[in-house]
Amino acid sequence: MTVKGAPAVVTLAASAPVVKFGTQVTLSGTVSTKKAGETVTLVQLPTGETTKQVLATLQTTTNGAFSFTVTPQITTLYQAQIKTSESSVTVQVAPMVKLPAPSRSGYFHFYVTAATSFAGRHVFLQRFTLAHTWVNISNLMLGSRSGRLISLRFVRSLIPRGRWSIRVFVPQDQVGSGYLETASGSQPVVRRR
Repeated sequence: MTVKGAPAVVTLAASAPVVKFGTQVTLSGTVSTKKAGETVTLVQLPTGETTKQVLATLQTTTNGAFSFTVTPQITTLYQAQIKTSESSVTVQVAPMVKLPAPSRSGYFHFYVTAATSFAGRHVFLQRFTLAHTWVNISNLMLGSRSGRLISLRFVRSLIPRGRWSIRVFVPQDQVGSGYLETASGSQPVVRRR
């Protein structure tokens, strides 16, 4: 009589559960047999899709390990499958918001990058307060290229005297399904009078 061991089990993990758009993520896992040469199928289900897509068919290496690098375009469910088991992990995606320092001509040019256009969406210009919170100081609509130009003079008109940090914030109701609300890095602005 042949005694069979427990059925093989696969595990899957992501190097980061939340990423900015355009960031690579490593999916890695193991098969419980700890053998090299086991076949693992990786599939993905991006937000808004109804059919899983096969990403890759991998062979396990030493100790039953496998890994694969992805760049999710939107919040995506990833699944590793073997004959007897499957394991899932979700990677959430936030749009990339860039707020470079103002140009020599005195303008901030910020833009939002994702797999979809953000033209016509609203974002908030925010200021960091002495109470260590961000407050909205202006509501801005993004242009046709998901960006916006604002003058340093305009920003200074919105803040008290002194040196402050500003940033661009995209709220949840403007990012749409499959994305997380997000903010740019901050830039210093000084108002002298």
